[in-house]
Amino acid sequence: MGLARTSDDRPERGVGFCSSLISNVSFVLLAISAALLIAEFARPNLYSYEITDENLSGTREAIDAAAAALPPEKTGRRAFWGKQVKSALDRDDLDKAKGYLLLAPQMLSAEESRHLNAGLNDPRIQSPKAHSADERMIQAAVLLLPADARTAWTEATAEPDPAADFFAKPLENVINWANNIFKSPEQRAAEAPPPDPFALDDSDALADTARRLLAGEPIDMLRFKLAGFAQYLPGTDILDSGDGTAIRNAAGTLMGARAAKHLSPLLYSALSERVNAALPDEALRREVANAYSAPNARSDPLAFARAVKDAFPKAADKKAAGDAAALLKQVNAVANFTSQKGAAHLLRFVVADNDMARLQLTAQAGGVRVLALSDQLNEGVLDLAKGTVKTRSRIGVGLTMVILSSIALISVFLFVMFQALGRFLEKRQRENLPFAMSFWPAQSSQSASDNPGNPAP
Repeated sequence: MGLARTSDDRPERGVGFCSSLISNVSFVLLAISAALLIAEFARPNLYSYEITDENLSGTREAIDAAAAALPPEKTGRRAFWGKQVKSALDRDDLDKAKGYLLLAPQMLSAEESRHLNAGLNDPRIQSPKAHSADERMIQAAVLLLPADARTAWTEATAEPDPAADFFAKPLENVINWANNIFKSPEQRAAEAPPPDPFALDDSDALADTARRLLAGEPIDMLRFKLAGFAQYLPGTDILDSGDGTAIRNAAGTLMGARAAKHLSPLLYSALSERVNAALPDEALRREVANAYSAPNARSDPLAFARAVKDAFPKAADKKAAGDAAALLKQVNAVANFTSQKGAAHLLRFVVADNDMARLQLTAQAGGVRVLALSDQLNEGVLDLAKGTVKTRSRIGVGLTMVILSSIALISVFLFVMFQALGRFLEKRQRENLPFAMSFWPAQSSQSASDNPGNPAP
């Protein structure tokens, strides 16, 4: 039974028009969707690094994987790990040493990790001092340290005993005590330890700086504003009272980072811009001058200090103060999960717009582990932050368009190919040629000529 219709009576023009239309539309949609995807993936802030369970989990997995890849293959993992702990202790960086101890499950071999897990049940680990899982892990990891690193850890974490220190060298300590009594104030000031770079100016220091500002003397304006912002704005109608501890902690961290030259130009610029907007120069100078004109302010230092305290809220811009507080809260979050010193160390990696959010996510996911990894990865530690795509819906639409356009193009190609093959076979059938000859006519013709006694049926 032959085909019901021949190629001559098919609506070729209609089929060809539909195929061309589908192909052209598919090509246009494919180009549009590809351009959309390229534009979306080229966005500078494609990913959102909000603190969500998904982002925290992905970041913690990346931290664990990075730690597991640190020890070189040709070196014993335990020896390498112990060396890093001791190196951190030799630099008086106890937080970084704790980070390495907490990374012990990832950095040690499988056999050593089993010993570590067994050590968690050691009676010495179940002491009242081990209040958290991290503290128990640190104490269990210490038991696996090489001897030199364990000794360094014991010395670094030993609680000071003034009585023992005094009786260790009693004669020398008595002489030093006697000498200190007869030292002049200038000598004592010269021998005093350097000021804490993380400490904010208190009310007396701020009042003294305010006097020098009015006198036209050069002052550290950023320090003055940041200290006044942190000390005096929380608890007013400018900032919520509950923000006080966080803002003061962040301000001290930023001052410590600046003293250590760890504030990147981007972060320094952002901090200066927000603090200056929150406390404009002109308004602050005016309110400080008004404070100096308050009753008894010129003769009573305490009265002037109280007036300066009120000058900061009066000079502040509420909206700009909220923007400055938002940045300070991010810094405080990093410091809370690491330490002030550790956060000041990490802030030098903030060199792009979304780096602060990446740093906060990484610190919250890993804590002091991030300090240890930063010792090895430097700014690469920010790449451990795993965010989510902001424009997931638009990217999903673009991918759907690409898939549908590709399916349409492949379908048209297959349809046209099989249609042409059908017409080809149909034509061979009308010419009463064998099936094999439809594909290899030249070879079939040659075979027929070689065997003239066997004509083709």
